[in-house]
Amino acid sequence: MVYISENYQDRLPEVDITNIQGNAPDDAKRFVWSLFRLCLGGPGWFGSSIGEHIECVEVNIWEETASEPPKAQTVFEVEVTKDMCNCFRVLHGACAAYLIDHCSMSSTVALGTLVGKDGMGLSQNMNITWHEGPTM
Repeated sequence: MVYISENYQDRLPEVDITNIQGNAPDDAKRFVWSLFRLCLGGPGWFGSSIGEHIECVEVNIWEETASEPPKAQTVFEVEVTKDMCNCFRVLHGACAAYLIDHCSMSSTVALGTLVGKDGMGLSQNMNITWHEGPTM
């Protein structure tokens, strides 16, 4: 049984999870992906058109063992497009932070489905270091 907070149940959009890989139950995959889509907002909300480019491709959840705490992993893919780039055709740092912020909370949401807690949260601090910025 997957825990889904009552805060979101009647607001979650329908999503297709057929292409999402991973060991997580389908209910967990569906909740992670639909909550992610809800948080992007709709047309006119900040960054929603950028968020439309993101695809969830994997959700994994591992239960607690004698030597390891429970953990979760989510994997996303995004194609860098012109509206995400600066004048040098490199992914803009602010756009990268936006993408990371949305994607990073999904693993705590996935973990919450296992441990029975609302895993929704927000980023309080980011330190992003580029070795070579993604280009278009």
